[in-house]
Amino acid sequence: MRAVARGRVDYVSEDFGTYGQIVVLNHGDGYYTLYGHLSSIGVAVGAEVAPGQTLGHSGDTGSLKGAVLHFEVRKGGQSLNPEDWLE
Repeated sequence: MRAVARGRVDYVSEDFGTYGQIVVLNHGDGYYTLYGHLSSIGVAVGAEVAPGQTLGHSGDTGSLKGAVLHFEVRKGGQSLNPEDWLE
């Protein structure tokens, strides 16, 4: 699983409830992306990441559906359509 844009790792957790293992990137100007249900995390809090950089591997931690990636884009507290961030 790769970063969709340049950012800084603001949060990682190996057990964030129903999200399982997660990584949260801060992209500036109030934009954040969240990557959940990971099987492994390959970045640490404070790391600067480039677009396309590997953050970890998708998996099924916290998932009742099997292996799946939970991906969110947020501007402040508002959820945005993630398709706008994907190529």
